[in-house]
Amino acid sequence: LSDRLSKLEAEGIVIRAKDPSDGRRYRYSLTDAGKDLLPILVEMIVWSAKHDADTEAPASFVRAAKRDRAALLKRLRADAG
Repeated sequence: LSDRLSKLEAEGIVIRAKDPSDGRRYRYSLTDAGKDLLPILVEMIVWSAKHDADTEAPASFVRAAKRDRAALLKRLRADAG
């Protein structure tokens, strides 16, 4: 996980910041470039729910994506900071 996060940070997908409540930890958040990947990630999750019997995609997330993708993406962008 650490290696993957470092690669995502190097590619400008996430940014790392010290956790204000615990200086020994870091928090990761999406950059604008990372947020631009959200529509693709949502599509992959919906595809997985349809084609993978062992998917771990939450049913509530899939329903929200099918019902109103634009609203879901807006909420995800807001939650991502």
